[in-house]
Amino acid sequence: MLDSKRTLLVVALLTVVGWAGASVARAEDAAELWAKNCASCHGKDAKGETKVGAMMKIANLTDPAVRAKLDKAKVIKAIKEGVKNETAGGKDMKPLGAKIDDAQAALLADYVMALKP
Repeated sequence: MLDSKRTLLVVALLTVVGWAGASVARAEDAAELWAKNCASCHGKDAKGETKVGAMMKIANLTDPAVRAKLDKAKVIKAIKEGVKNETAGGKDMKPLGAKIDDAQAALLADYVMALKP
């Protein structure tokens, strides 16, 4: 009886540790995806304060007014399909759909949705 309780406790602890580890790994993966695919235009801090950001008039994704207009589905669509940018003279955000899979697009969307001002 004691061995089965001990086994159950060990399994429960390993499960919790696994979930915590997976969350950390997901956050690191999202940050790496951002750095690799987004930061050159949007900036490391997502404020759009880069040469490309200025040229394309990229919105500050940490601005509360901008954030109020975001939802995860729209962010995923923008990541995968790109964005037509009418305010920057036809310069558009290129789609990443051919470079990343659906899970990675969702990770990036979660990253964007979690940005703080």
